[in-house]
Amino acid sequence: MKIKLIAWLFIIGIVCLGTAYADQLSVKSPGIVPEATNVLLNKVTSTGVQQVVDLGATATNFTCACDFSGAAPISVVVYLEGAIYPGVYPAIASQTVTYSDIHSWEFHVTDKPVRYLRGNYVSKVGGDATTAVFMTCTAVQK
Repeated sequence: MKIKLIAWLFIIGIVCLGTAYADQLSVKSPGIVPEATNVLLNKVTSTGVQQVVDLGATATNFTCACDFSGAAPISVVVYLEGAIYPGVYPAIASQTVTYSDIHSWEFHVTDKPVRYLRGNYVSKVGGDATTAVFMTCTAVQK
Protein backbone atom coordinates (compact mmCIF):
# COMPACT_ATOMS: atom_id res chain seq x y z
CA MET A 1 0.00 0.00 0.00
CA LYS A 2 2.81 2.41 0.86
CA ILE A 3 4.52 1.65 -2.44
CA LYS A 4 1.35 2.53 -4.41
CA LEU A 5 1.00 5.80 -2.47
CA ILE A 6 4.66 6.70 -3.12
CA ALA A 7 4.27 5.80 -6.81
CA TRP A 8 1.16 8.03 -7.14
CA LEU A 9 2.88 10.93 -5.39
CA PHE A 10 5.87 10.49 -7.70
CA ILE A 11 3.63 10.54 -10.81
CA ILE A 12 1.74 13.62 -9.60
CA GLY A 13 5.05 15.36 -8.90
CA ILE A 14 6.34 14.63 -12.39
CA VAL A 15 3.11 15.91 -13.98
CA CYS A 16 3.29 19.13 -11.96
CA LEU A 17 6.94 19.71 -12.86
CA GLY A 18 6.25 18.96 -16.53
CA THR A 19 3.41 21.48 -16.60
CA ALA A 20 5.57 24.16 -14.97
CA TYR A 21 8.42 23.50 -17.39
CA ALA A 22 6.08 23.63 -20.42
CA ASP A 23 4.96 27.12 -19.33
CA GLN A 24 8.57 28.26 -19.39
CA LEU A 25 9.04 26.94 -22.94
CA SER A 26 6.01 28.65 -24.45
CA VAL A 27 6.73 31.94 -26.20
CA LYS A 28 4.57 34.73 -24.87
CA SER A 29 4.99 37.74 -27.08
CA PRO A 30 3.41 41.04 -26.08
CA GLY A 31 3.35 42.08 -29.74
CA ILE A 32 4.56 45.24 -31.37
CA VAL A 33 3.12 48.57 -30.31
CA PRO A 34 3.29 50.63 -33.52
CA GLU A 35 3.56 53.94 -31.69
CA ALA A 36 6.49 52.84 -29.47
CA THR A 37 9.67 54.69 -30.42
CA ASN A 38 12.95 52.97 -29.61
CA VAL A 39 15.99 55.14 -28.95
CA LEU A 40 18.96 53.42 -30.60
CA LEU A 41 21.58 56.19 -30.43
CA ASN A 42 21.27 58.74 -27.64
CA LYS A 43 23.83 61.57 -27.54
CA VAL A 44 26.54 59.22 -28.84
CA THR A 45 29.85 61.02 -29.35
CA SER A 46 32.09 58.15 -30.45
CA THR A 47 31.65 55.59 -33.21
CA GLY A 48 30.52 52.05 -32.50
CA VAL A 49 27.47 49.91 -31.80
CA GLN A 50 25.08 50.59 -28.96
CA GLN A 51 22.86 48.48 -26.71
CA VAL A 52 20.45 46.02 -28.34
CA VAL A 53 16.71 46.75 -28.09
CA ASP A 54 14.31 43.77 -27.88
CA LEU A 55 11.07 44.68 -29.64
CA GLY A 56 9.20 41.82 -27.96
CA ALA A 57 8.06 40.36 -31.30
CA THR A 58 9.22 40.30 -34.90
CA ALA A 59 8.52 43.44 -36.93
CA THR A 60 9.26 43.99 -40.62
CA ASN A 61 8.79 47.73 -41.29
CA PHE A 62 10.37 50.69 -39.52
CA THR A 63 10.47 54.45 -39.67
CA CYS A 64 13.70 55.87 -38.28
CA ALA A 65 15.05 59.34 -37.69
CA CYS A 66 18.62 60.48 -37.23
CA ASP A 67 19.84 63.82 -35.92
CA PHE A 68 23.02 65.37 -34.56
CA SER A 69 23.95 68.32 -32.42
CA GLY A 70 27.10 70.10 -31.38
CA ALA A 71 29.93 70.81 -33.79
CA ALA A 72 28.75 70.91 -37.38
CA PRO A 73 30.07 67.87 -39.25
CA ILE A 74 29.73 67.68 -43.01
CA SER A 75 28.04 64.28 -42.67
CA VAL A 76 27.30 61.45 -40.26
CA VAL A 77 26.83 57.79 -41.26
CA VAL A 78 24.65 55.44 -39.18
CA TYR A 79 23.60 51.82 -39.64
CA LEU A 80 20.40 50.25 -38.42
CA GLU A 81 21.31 46.69 -37.48
CA GLY A 82 18.91 43.90 -36.63
CA ALA A 83 18.38 40.19 -36.09
CA ILE A 84 15.63 37.70 -35.42
CA TYR A 85 17.75 36.03 -32.73
CA PRO A 86 20.35 37.78 -30.55
CA GLY A 87 23.98 37.39 -31.52
CA VAL A 88 24.93 38.60 -34.99
CA TYR A 89 23.45 41.91 -36.17
CA PRO A 90 23.84 42.64 -39.89
CA ALA A 91 23.11 46.13 -41.20
CA ILE A 92 19.56 46.32 -42.54
CA ALA A 93 19.87 50.00 -43.48
CA SER A 94 22.66 52.54 -43.93
CA GLN A 95 22.02 56.27 -43.88
CA THR A 96 24.15 59.35 -44.36
CA VAL A 97 22.91 62.55 -42.74
CA THR A 98 24.45 65.77 -44.02
CA TYR A 99 24.57 69.22 -42.52
CA SER A 100 22.48 70.52 -45.41
CA ASP A 101 19.67 68.16 -44.29
CA ILE A 102 19.02 70.74 -41.53
CA HIS A 103 20.23 68.35 -38.85
CA SER A 104 17.45 65.83 -39.33
CA TRP A 105 16.86 62.93 -41.64
CA GLU A 106 14.10 60.33 -41.72
CA PHE A 107 14.32 56.98 -43.47
CA HIS A 108 12.12 53.93 -43.90
CA VAL A 109 12.99 50.24 -43.81
CA THR A 110 10.59 47.70 -45.32
CA ASP A 111 10.40 43.92 -45.45
CA LYS A 112 13.26 43.30 -43.00
CA PRO A 113 11.92 40.94 -40.31
CA VAL A 114 13.79 41.44 -37.03
CA ARG A 115 13.07 41.27 -33.31
CA TYR A 116 16.29 42.84 -32.05
CA LEU A 117 17.58 46.26 -33.19
CA ARG A 118 20.64 48.34 -32.46
CA GLY A 119 22.14 51.54 -33.78
CA ASN A 120 25.68 51.80 -35.06
CA TYR A 121 27.37 55.21 -35.35
CA VAL A 122 29.78 54.40 -38.17
CA SER A 123 31.57 57.62 -39.07
CA LYS A 124 31.49 61.38 -39.54
CA VAL A 125 33.26 63.83 -41.77
CA GLY A 126 34.25 67.19 -40.28
CA GLY A 127 33.23 68.69 -36.95
CA ASP A 128 34.93 67.78 -33.70
CA ALA A 129 34.52 65.28 -30.87
CA THR A 130 31.56 67.15 -29.36
CA THR A 131 29.17 66.04 -32.12
CA ALA A 132 26.33 64.02 -30.51
CA VAL A 133 24.33 61.63 -32.69
CA PHE A 134 20.72 60.56 -32.06
CA MET A 135 18.71 57.83 -33.81
CA THR A 136 15.22 56.54 -33.07
CA CYS A 137 13.19 53.81 -34.75
CA THR A 138 9.51 52.92 -34.63
CA ALA A 139 8.01 49.65 -35.85
CA VAL A 140 5.15 50.41 -38.22
CA GLN A 141 2.32 48.23 -39.52
CA LYS A 142 1.79 47.83 -43.26
